Amino acid sequence: MLQVTHTAQATQAAEPTPIKVAVVPRGSTATMEEGAPAADILQMVWREACSLANAKPEMVVMTADEGLAAVQAGQVDVLLDAIEMTPESVAQFNLSVPLQQRSLRAVVRTEGSVSYNGLLKAIWQSELGGLLVAGTILGILSAVLMIAVERKHRRSYFVERSNSERLEHGLWWSIVTFATVGYGDVVPVTRLGRLVASCWMLLSVLLVALMGSVVAAEFTVSKLRPSLANVTAIRDRNVAVLTARDQERLRKMGADVTLVPTIDSGVEGLQGGRIDGLYVSDLDLILNRDVLAGSALKVLPGRLRDTFVAIAYRPGLPEELERRLNVGLVSAVVSTEWDDAARFLGGEEHDLLP
Repeated sequence: MLQVTHTAQATQAAEPTPIKVAVVPRGSTATMEEGAPAADILQMVWREACSLANAKPEMVVMTADEGLAAVQAGQVDVLLDAIEMTPESVAQFNLSVPLQQRSLRAVVRTEGSVSYNGLLKAIWQSELGGLLVAGTILGILSAVLMIAVERKHRRSYFVERSNSERLEHGLWWSIVTFATVGYGDVVPVTRLGRLVASCWMLLSVLLVALMGSVVAAEFTVSKLRPSLANVTAIRDRNVAVLTARDQERLRKMGADVTLVPTIDSGVEGLQGGRIDGLYVSDLDLILNRDVLAGSALKVLPGRLRDTFVAIAYRPGLPEELERRLNVGLVSAVVSTEWDDAARFLGGEEHDLLP
């Protein structure tokens, strides 16, 4: 720290070095306790780093893709955005010292919340589907048997009717019996017909009871079960991510992964029950913490993946200026802004930042 201070004091004597900085806008507008917008957290660190490095930044707003292209073309000196320090990015860009460790976290619905879209899907995928198929087959079979044993009796409801009419009324009798309504407009008159009706009545009562128990059980389980038990339990689950790199990694872990454009759309998917979890970085959570406020969502403790993030310098940036900026960034990152920004999720409880 003495070396950092000495360097900062030495650079203050010279005229500030002008640099052109591309800034990627963020949609968040919430404020921290200190009054700084969440979208400006990275800019706060950068301004402090420039002050320590005796640099004068000129801010230009660009998208991430535009900023990366501008850095590569030498049109701007710095892209102020969190870039993962992967082998691909290191080979493609001149990156700064690591700004922060990027940990992939899971955002889930709170326990006790019910997604009715997910509930209906879960009910159909349970034993209910098989029971409905079995009930349909048995209902058609009972209608055909009733027609076969009743059609020749002179007092039967099915006598002197066409085959289509017999089938229509036979199915109507079967449905009314299954539902235990008992209208009495179509009744068997033969002994065999009454035997068929008795068997179908008993089976109907059993099927209705089983279907009701399946629906009730699935509703209770869905209400008590969180969308994800822990951050690594993603096999065969529907989850969403913000980047293609995360999508590829989670698919290899057995998850059904959807790529969403923003954290807002991921939150909407969670609340609507279309996904079980939203995997985002801790930096995304910090910069978009207002999206989670009052959303009845929670961040699971633990992390799925760790990488480091940095900002991009243009190729050919003077080595002395780059060294001063890196020293300023090191000093700025160890200050209190990042810790303050983490408080919105409960600080140590969620282990947001290492």
